[in-house]
Amino acid sequence: MTHQRPPKVREDILPESSSAAPAYIDNLEVVLVRPKESGNVGSCARALGNFGARHLTVVGMDWFDRSKAEKRAVGASWLLDHVRFVDTLDEAIADCAFVYGTAGRAHRHRRTITARSFADDA
Repeated sequence: MTHQRPPKVREDILPESSSAAPAYIDNLEVVLVRPKESGNVGSCARALGNFGARHLTVVGMDWFDRSKAEKRAVGASWLLDHVRFVDTLDEAIADCAFVYGTAGRAHRHRRTITARSFADDA
């Protein structure tokens, strides 16, 4: 007997019924800067979908392979329909009130903040 796996994204926070997500999530814009591959966009879409977020902007990506992104977007491929592609970071954050960035490594010229201090600011 074959069992179907449950969806990876909660059905109650899909775009049709996103009222289940906290109201502040609608104001969240996640920006990926020069992702190395389309799969990274899909992974980000999956994470956003898990929290009910719907706004994803990609900066500086000249190519996009939808099929590779969908493989990692598991359950959130609907979000890929709404990804905004822009050329510059300035364009991506032009209408944002607060901007926080993350990086894979520490740098001596960057201020480090904790997740708690970020949440307090937000």
